[in-house]
Amino acid sequence: MKTKARGLFIDALRDAHRWLDELIGNADQTIEALAMREGQTERWIRRTMSLAFLSPPLIQAGVEGRLPRGLGVKRLMDLPLIWADQWATLGLREPVKA
Repeated sequence: MKTKARGLFIDALRDAHRWLDELIGNADQTIEALAMREGQTERWIRRTMSLAFLSPPLIQAGVEGRLPRGLGVKRLMDLPLIWADQWATLGLREPVKA
């Protein structure tokens, strides 16, 4: 994973968790309001928030820059929710659990 892609991933992951926390913590907050405030589309907010549901080892590999080149933010946004399926979709082996 290139340094620039790693930085974009970390920034998007931070936004994903922040936005998810805002939606959970404030019943009046909406994706539409987040999109307006952030100057993004609702679709972009939803896609970015999907990063908050990545498997922890996958997040760690991304933060440490250990993902293969070509696995940038946009590719990671389109993964299934089931953690084992995320690894399979990327063509990677899931780490062995200790």
